[in-house]
Amino acid sequence: MKKVKVASLFASLKIGGGVEKVQANLSLWLDALGYEFIHILSDDLEPRNEYAGKIVSLKSKFIKGFWVKKIIKLFSDARKVKNIVNKENIDILIGQGDYFYMVSGLAKLFGYKWKTVAVVHTTIWIRPQFIIRILRFFLLLHDKIVLISEEELATFRKKYWFPEEKLALIYNTIDTKNIDFLVKEEVSEVDFSPFTFINIGRLSYQKGQDRLLEAFDQVYAKNSNIQLIILWDGELRGNLENKAKTLDSKKAIHFLGNQRNVYKFLARSDCFVLSSRFEGFWLVLLEAMAVGIPVVSTNCPSWPTEILKGQSGELVPYQDWKVVESLKVSLLKVLENAEYRNLLVINWKERLKDFSFEKNLARRESIFKELV
Repeated sequence: MKKVKVASLFASLKIGGGVEKVQANLSLWLDALGYEFIHILSDDLEPRNEYAGKIVSLKSKFIKGFWVKKIIKLFSDARKVKNIVNKENIDILIGQGDYFYMVSGLAKLFGYKWKTVAVVHTTIWIRPQFIIRILRFFLLLHDKIVLISEEELATFRKKYWFPEEKLALIYNTIDTKNIDFLVKEEVSEVDFSPFTFINIGRLSYQKGQDRLLEAFDQVYAKNSNIQLIILWDGELRGNLENKAKTLDSKKAIHFLGNQRNVYKFLARSDCFVLSSRFEGFWLVLLEAMAVGIPVVSTNCPSWPTEILKGQSGELVPYQDWKVVESLKVSLLKVLENAEYRNLLVINWKERLKDFSFEKNLARRESIFKELV
């Protein structure tokens, strides 16, 4: 029996944020189920996430932001994808995220011999209306549209009138067995004897580390036996490091850059803090859940209440004019109340089952079977 060929279109497999992990994990899981998997990547010759399958490069550098340049580049990338899909005899093409489901939709118009799935990783309705209209056009070119939260699914149904038969909900998942192994690796970069808050995310406006630094500094003024670890790099690293140098807590703030294994840092920390202004699916919350530490999170789009269910973490407003004071209050609450920290961790354990690999892979496979 011929293997079903699945190709997933994205920027990179290099170590990075949640979507890179989703791309890599999807290939591993589908390979184990007997699918033939191909990564169609912008330009990724040195992947650092573990993956399965074959890599085909578009040899086309991914452009962050600046939609005019993206749309101009869209047509050349779509032609390249069409040629690759035809050459490789792909049955199902997946576009991961805004730009890439635009490419996969346009490539289907050029060829139209295969089935396509668009995966929406970041909420579209916070964008300007003209961008939303563009994205809606390209999404409707696909056979299936995968949303990664119930909130997004409801929004697509009620606000943007997408056909029900095109929509599907599949949560992102994590491999808890692999995490159990990774947390055992030694950490030499920092001492965890102070109470440790940790933030993981690209150093960017979206992730809101500027607000976190201010809130942490105010907490430090009340209790100096604490530290803040920030993992990852990004366009604002220099600005954030300069801001940290102006704070009284500067010696307690550690920027440790990109890390292949974030779990060893998470497992030794006392509280995970997510300070974002907006998000897609909060994979890092599941990672904190899996290692068993409490969470303080902004309640921003797309709403983490869906993951936390109001009892598995401390939620604060995400608006700039509220968030610093609210973060300070919540960080102090977690810092000063060990019983409360333990309660948050207990509530995590039951909620984690909803994001199990088995449950959500079955949903994904049912879509593939429906399409082929």
